[in-house]
Amino acid sequence: MNISAKDCQRFFRYFFYASLAIIALQYVKWFLIDPFLPQGGHSSSSNFKLSVFLLIIYAVFFFLSQFAHNFIAYLIAALMLLVNLNYLNERMPYFDTVFQCQGATYYVANIHYDIYWDTELTKWLGGLNYETHGMPSQRIFNIACDEHEAEINFVGHDNQLFYSKGEVSRTFYPETAQFKEHRYFLEEGWSCDNGCSISSYRLYQCRLDFTSCNPLPISYALSSKRDDDAIYELKPDEIANTISLFQWFSDNEDEVLIFSFGNEMHCYAEGCKINGK
Repeated sequence: MNISAKDCQRFFRYFFYASLAIIALQYVKWFLIDPFLPQGGHSSSSNFKLSVFLLIIYAVFFFLSQFAHNFIAYLIAALMLLVNLNYLNERMPYFDTVFQCQGATYYVANIHYDIYWDTELTKWLGGLNYETHGMPSQRIFNIACDEHEAEINFVGHDNQLFYSKGEVSRTFYPETAQFKEHRYFLEEGWSCDNGCSISSYRLYQCRLDFTSCNPLPISYALSSKRDDDAIYELKPDEIANTISLFQWFSDNEDEVLIFSFGNEMHCYAEGCKINGK
């Protein structure tokens, strides 16, 4: 079967049209998970703007090749296609998940900045109205949309609540304990006087489905650098009907009881505080 020059031109034309459409759809997806519009927070807008510029160049050379009808024009268009595909492979955010909560659509993705990757949560409210925020980079195993509390709770490995996004964003220490009809976590309190670091842990209580999460009136303030290096563990005691926080170190197996919470609250270590007392 003989293939004419006109057949080759038709093949390349359809091929470039299809590739142009596919790349354009990828950039639409990129825009949804990492917008570059002024409002809503930070984004890797320079990466996206450059990608659009490369797409326009590819489109220009593609359409020029349709008029030139020569090998050089097709070769330049093909090279620009490879440049676009390579840039998409290196810079396009890695899409994690999409979900809906309270009438809004959320996208979670890993975003590439100049020298590092970060995780962003983008909320679309409709039209071009959106918000974007950074969030901890952890694998998401479960997402709880709590419409009553107007927040979203992100759960990682072993039912560990690690991030809560609402009117106030919260992060949590990687420790969890289940006691009766609730799960307990340690909310991280941050201090940013001389660089940001964790300054306290506050006991947090959620239902088993990770909704109705609320702080409890007992906390522990870190008082030294050694406290930063400590390991913290929540332990339920069904006999005493309490849940307790213990501190220990990798070079010392002795546990230090920080506080216990139950029908009554008790502090056992310096830095522990019961609100209202």
